[in-house]
Amino acid sequence: MPRESILQKAKRQLSSNNIVEGALTYLKATKDLLVRQHRRKEISEELYKFRTDEIIYFKNSIEKLAFKVKDLQNEINKPRKENKNLHEEMNNLTRNFGLLCLDESLGRKKQEIINALQEIRKILNLY
Repeated sequence: MPRESILQKAKRQLSSNNIVEGALTYLKATKDLLVRQHRRKEISEELYKFRTDEIIYFKNSIEKLAFKVKDLQNEINKPRKENKNLHEEMNNLTRNFGLLCLDESLGRKKQEIINALQEIRKILNLY
């Protein structure tokens, strides 16, 4: 892939907030350019070695930082997941409590109806 298209790809990645991939793409394009310049003898061996080592250092640093960020995101998401699970449990308990209250209320209503029917039977038996 030509350097210009690789740089365009890096710009697209950076503009879409894919910073890590954009930076790595840019470093790859820069390293490819250095290889071509070195092959054509446009830069010295010393400069080529220095810049290549520099690119490798930045690449490794970026990858390590990306890994740390991913770990931190996972750590942040753990309490969120636990919080979500606790909310689900709380909602289930609330729902179950509501059903228990409803059952209790229905039980009382049923008993009131039975008592009322017994009163009606007593009254009817008197006549």
